[in-house]
Amino acid sequence: MFVADMKKKIFTTILALSSIYANAQWKQTNGPYGGFVSDIVAKDSHVFAGTFGGGVFVSTNKGGNWRAVNSGLTNLAINTLAVSGVHIFAGTDLGLFFSIDDGDSWTPINTAGFLDIPDIAIKDTNIFFATNGGPVFKLVRNGNTWNPVYFGTPKNGQKVQYLALNGTHVCAVLRFQGAWISPIAASNWSFIANSDKKTPLSAIASF
Repeated sequence: MFVADMKKKIFTTILALSSIYANAQWKQTNGPYGGFVSDIVAKDSHVFAGTFGGGVFVSTNKGGNWRAVNSGLTNLAINTLAVSGVHIFAGTDLGLFFSIDDGDSWTPINTAGFLDIPDIAIKDTNIFFATNGGPVFKLVRNGNTWNPVYFGTPKNGQKVQYLALNGTHVCAVLRFQGAWISPIAASNWSFIANSDKKTPLSAIASF
């Protein structure tokens, strides 16, 4: 009887999920146009799309219309976008920028001389960014200014492509050098996953 009831519950669950996914549909947005989309984030009723060549675009009607919001951006090759409270961060090929007015204006952030910013990771009040061939930095706010704090690198000279955070650790992915993890409290990187040219790690999610 127990087995029969369990089978019935599982079958009912599968039917319910099948119904949900059957009704789910994708619809192409009207743009944005100006470069391929490299990242997309949401903030309140705004959707922001970073493009590689066209800068940042914003939509307030679920992708029906887009407008460019690039005032203050000195580079339009957007690698990554991230949101923390009222702040939107944009990592580009030539620096890191933030906006507090939904992209209407952007302010550069000191990145200690490292310009190519491939990824930004945010969890609660912790904000980290990666640099191409350089170290990982933690962003620390000082009034209206953001300052980079050196957090070391898993492997010298290797590009950190992706970052992810949970409440206690930061994880960094090096495309052909595996995944590494360190406590947020202090830089102490440990190797956790392998990769090579045949099986490169291409993404990571918050964990």
